[in-house]
Amino acid sequence: MALLRLYLLVSLALFLISIGHIVAAAESADIFSPRAGTYQTALSVVIKTATARATVRYTIDGTTPSEAVGIIYTDPVNISENITLKAVAYKSGMRPSGVATATYYIQCAAPTFSPVPGPYTSAQTVTISCATIGAAICYTTDGSTPSPTHGTRGTTVTITGTTTLKAIAYKTNLTDSAVASATYTLTSPNYEGDVAPRPGGNGTLTVADWVQVGRFAIGLDTPSSESEFQRADCAPITTRGDGRISVADWVQASRYAAALDPLTVAGGPTQQVAGSGQLAQIGGSNPHVNRTISMQSAPFTRGKAGTVQVLLTAQGDENALGFSLHFDPKRLQFFSARAIGMAAAATCNINTRNAAAGDLGIGLMLPQPRSFVKGRQPLVELTFLPLASCTTTLAFGNQIATCEIASATAAILSAGYQNALVQIRK
Repeated sequence: MALLRLYLLVSLALFLISIGHIVAAAESADIFSPRAGTYQTALSVVIKTATARATVRYTIDGTTPSEAVGIIYTDPVNISENITLKAVAYKSGMRPSGVATATYYIQCAAPTFSPVPGPYTSAQTVTISCATIGAAICYTTDGSTPSPTHGTRGTTVTITGTTTLKAIAYKTNLTDSAVASATYTLTSPNYEGDVAPRPGGNGTLTVADWVQVGRFAIGLDTPSSESEFQRADCAPITTRGDGRISVADWVQASRYAAALDPLTVAGGPTQQVAGSGQLAQIGGSNPHVNRTISMQSAPFTRGKAGTVQVLLTAQGDENALGFSLHFDPKRLQFFSARAIGMAAAATCNINTRNAAAGDLGIGLMLPQPRSFVKGRQPLVELTFLPLASCTTTLAFGNQIATCEIASATAAILSAGYQNALVQIRK
């Protein structure tokens, strides 16, 4: 028995010595490095064998390597397209190893889009690119998945509405890229003067926007956001606003609504700018200003309603005007206001919310493109109830509505504002 056991052990040892082998099977990382798989770029593959001084032959054309077939391995194998790599190791005095196999896929880079996907306010010409040299591109705009046989072949596409753009890159002997997807959303732009309906507007300019800007101009409404302020502050048109909302903006809104000026994409200041706009000469007279707003009245009698007229000395190019008026509420109680004379044909906005505190805001605008005739003329008649026997002041100011006169083209016109003393008798 002992001799039989020894015989079997010796026979097994001789059998093992007679064969050579590659350490791992086809899928083993010990055979090919890097291992088989899909890659985005070309790579170099190292072929390993655990048998010292063994020779390795490999093929990349699908044939089976042997001691006589294949390329003798000396350096890493460069792979730049889809191939199946096969290798065998052999050594004199040993049986060749089994054939190890690894399939490598080189995938086209996924397409990229320029400009980047996102919201836009105008049509976009999108360029589709691929980092893989020589790759072709197919794209779709109908939501379907592109392939080398489905879609439009090309690298540029014009987007005119909200669209999901999908693209794939492909090349002979390479694996198709992953499908790239990009959504372009076309929205209506924000326009200067577009403030109705509140708060975002609707992409058009109509009389509703003109009315709303007029309410902002005399303080009946206040912009609720920086965007709303920016759109309401639409004059001068050249700078898309000046950091305040006044009757010039009201005039400019009317020009947009009447299509006298082309719509302008919103820009300019997004909030009140201190010291912005033209400063009015308020109080007294200025010999260098030929355009004035003043007040006159007959003496009042305590306890009996009396009137004050606001007058314009015009140069013939005035379309709209605004001002604030302050009075002492302990001496005068505001009763009513109405446009008179040529101003009776104007749209008249009157803010009386702070009348109890002695402040009024008034805005007047003639229909486009009319202007007040040159000369001195009444604009507004204010009615008050005198509360005390005294002399009191009616003063122009910027508390509610900015003192301003604008032409039919929304140009701000220089002017002087003359306050008035009202005598109240017993």
